[in-house]
Amino acid sequence: MTWQGLDPRAVGIVAGAAALVLGALYLLKPRRRRVQVPYSVLWTRVIDASRASSLWERLRRVASWLLFVCVTGLMALALGDPIVGASGCAGAAFEPAEARHTVVLVDVSASMQAEDATPLGALEGARPISRIERARQAVREILTQRRAGERILVASFSGRVRPLSTFEERKDVLERAVAAIVPTEGPTDLARALKFARSALGGLQRPGVIVVSDRAFSLGDVPAGDLEGLDARRYDVGPAPGTMGIDNLAVTSLALRPSLDDRLVYALTATVRNDSDRAVQAVLLLSASPDGASREDFADPRALFQTEALRLEARETRRVQLENLRFPGARVSARVETTAAERTRGFVDRFPVDDVAFAMVPERRNLRVLLVSEGNLFLEAALLVRENLTYQRVFPKAYDRRLVRTRAQDAEKGFDLVVLDGAPDGPPEGISALVFDGQGTAGLVDGTRQSPAPDLVVKNARHPVMSGIALSDLNLERARVLEPRKGDAVLASTQRGEPMLVARDEGARRLVVLGIDPTRSDIGGRFAMPLLVANAVGWLAREEINYVAPLTLGLDWAVSMPERVTRVALVEPDGRRSDASLVEGRALGSSETLGFMRFEADRAGLVEVRAARLPPEEQVLPGIGGEALAEWIAPDGASLASAVRPATELWARALIAVLALLGLEWVLYQRRVTA
Repeated sequence: MTWQGLDPRAVGIVAGAAALVLGALYLLKPRRRRVQVPYSVLWTRVIDASRASSLWERLRRVASWLLFVCVTGLMALALGDPIVGASGCAGAAFEPAEARHTVVLVDVSASMQAEDATPLGALEGARPISRIERARQAVREILTQRRAGERILVASFSGRVRPLSTFEERKDVLERAVAAIVPTEGPTDLARALKFARSALGGLQRPGVIVVSDRAFSLGDVPAGDLEGLDARRYDVGPAPGTMGIDNLAVTSLALRPSLDDRLVYALTATVRNDSDRAVQAVLLLSASPDGASREDFADPRALFQTEALRLEARETRRVQLENLRFPGARVSARVETTAAERTRGFVDRFPVDDVAFAMVPERRNLRVLLVSEGNLFLEAALLVRENLTYQRVFPKAYDRRLVRTRAQDAEKGFDLVVLDGAPDGPPEGISALVFDGQGTAGLVDGTRQSPAPDLVVKNARHPVMSGIALSDLNLERARVLEPRKGDAVLASTQRGEPMLVARDEGARRLVVLGIDPTRSDIGGRFAMPLLVANAVGWLAREEINYVAPLTLGLDWAVSMPERVTRVALVEPDGRRSDASLVEGRALGSSETLGFMRFEADRAGLVEVRAARLPPEEQVLPGIGGEALAEWIAPDGASLASAVRPATELWARALIAVLALLGLEWVLYQRRVTA
């Protein structure tokens, strides 16, 4: 016998207390009601009744008391909720050696939120429920069909495994574990879940495992040792096998990149998919929020900056490309939804989790540039191509590099970089610079020798500064031959190999030095001039990172952090905060919540933000695949009912016995039979 409610000691205390209370009530002397009567003969009958104290009357009162004690005892027994199993010796309690231990693994990955499962016991055509709700029903069914003495551990799994109970027999404890089953937006790691089950069942008698899942995942390599000696079964909770389509729209990918000539204008590429068997009219909603983290933050209508109408054919996947987008901040979401007309015609998105995707662009900032020049309209026009750039021009005679302050030293009046055109002095310490004609760079990139009328060739076309640039048609009167150091990148040279354009990265600052004097060439009138300046400014300002790859939910991440950081906290989209490990300058973390992740360093104001995306395998619906599972798990959940002999629950029978005894009491003691 297994007690699922109160333990036997508590049942005995309740029954004993009730018996004492009933005994006290029966010991109380009955008080008769006073009635005035006009006929004295009635008094004789009353006196005769009060003198009647036969043995039968006393026994009948004692029997009534015993009957009510039995009633309260049975009700106390019902509070214990005992069950008796029929396997083994009939009517005998299970010995500890016969106890069965089962781990119930419940899939809570992202695909379990799809609303296409049939409720347990529902008729055909019933309204579908989510797969996670169907999984809860499945676990409750497993609990009602378990063997007597069977101890069950309930755990949920996705990319992680979360134990929700210990090995328990009590039904109330296991019910609380079922209520704690909640879906995530992570992947399904079945191998990790089986290793957990193997570890939990180590050394226990009669081990078994039941996997409750929609099987919308790739099985991968499951070590054979994880199943050896286990009674492994599965319970499918997804749509019916053979289901081909589901009413669902999804944004499977989202990417942003800045334009080549203007870092405040962006191009967007999104992949939208229709899983339905019919054509659908939809709309792609683009929202931006400077500080948004979760999907709720981007659902605000004020965050919407553009919409795009779409018509998606049945089972179509389409790539949507949009140009010249402007939006506030650096965080963007793309959400697809059907039109009101489609919803009126009965289209219901059964998997809303994949309707939204997130992306971010590199942090954008307005650049302040110090231009040292006598006045070069071609150079100034090239600088004006950059919309996020403002410059201040000074004459070479007034230039003193010792007085130039960086933006870090003076946030309002400091400069992000310096452009030197004919300056006799070199660039300031600690600030990046673009230098024309190589003047003032002694000790940095020496250039004392001149090359007359050189023909230039590109030496390193893959460098960001040289993107899209051709120099073969330039006409030069002369150029300064540079002498780069070890580690410098030679970007262009004469046909004889003389360096003419050199880039250097010193870590704290960057340098781009040209041996070309714009006033002694026709570069100012060429397309190469504005493009070269735009590329150089972007590289000097460290804007060459045009794409920030999203993090995949459920995987382990490693995000580079600046030097001298000793502690990092991971803030998830729902606000949960945890410490991230810091290994060799990288913050390690993981999450299963869709949105933007914040890595906050111990240095004030230092934050790294990354977008997160759903695992690709969780976006493949309707699920119920993975036929390889049949090789090691029973074919379906139906086999569970035949493999498990239902336990006998005594509480229902105890209550029926209570009602029967009350009826007997009413007939034998309370009811009067008159002639």
